[in-house]
Amino acid sequence: MKKKKIVISVLCTVLVVGTVFFGGKALAAYYKEKAETTLYELKDPISVINEEYVRADMIIDYVYDVSDIEKNAGFYDYVFVAEVNEVRGVRYSDVWLSERLWLHSEPRTEYEITVKQNLKGNLKTDEPITLFKGEGVYLHHKMTNLYQGDMLPEEGHCYLFLAAANEQGELYTHGNYGNEYLCSIGELTSSENALAVIERYNRAVENMDESVRIGERYKCKYEAQ
Repeated sequence: MKKKKIVISVLCTVLVVGTVFFGGKALAAYYKEKAETTLYELKDPISVINEEYVRADMIIDYVYDVSDIEKNAGFYDYVFVAEVNEVRGVRYSDVWLSERLWLHSEPRTEYEITVKQNLKGNLKTDEPITLFKGEGVYLHHKMTNLYQGDMLPEEGHCYLFLAAANEQGELYTHGNYGNEYLCSIGELTSSENALAVIERYNRAVENMDESVRIGERYKCKYEAQ
């Protein structure tokens, strides 16, 4: 009788563990698919996220000196001034499941911007376009995934952006050298900081070093016709 109880107990344990494990796997697979197809609204303004969220800074070894803006201008396909109209939310890619059934993901923040001036490339200036920044808020956590020293652009402000296109023609940027603050919207022509930064990048584009970019370049779907 005792032997039978032990066998039943073992079978129940196996059943419970199996249900938790495979049930967890199925649930994780569901959330993985949902995470990769959903635009998540941010729960807090970008200003709060930049200042108050826990930072999980990424430290990257770059293939060139990113403090050299002539190399940055050469690396990217588009250098432009734009207004940030709206922070639409965050999308997640490369969602994967850890051994502890935790979901991990790569966030990218989606923006609606209006290009005001092209320094390199020829993006549309007559209608809003979408820009992705390859960083953002982690899924289900008040924690940011940012390059060391970087901040997420805020709506209502103008920035100097350096961006590239991917195979799908999407426009994206990343890193603390991918966007530089200029001024608030409406102050572009009067801000001394904005005028100085634009002039500096105009000179960088004139003397850009495109040899730092290895690999194929793609055309953005928002290029002017």
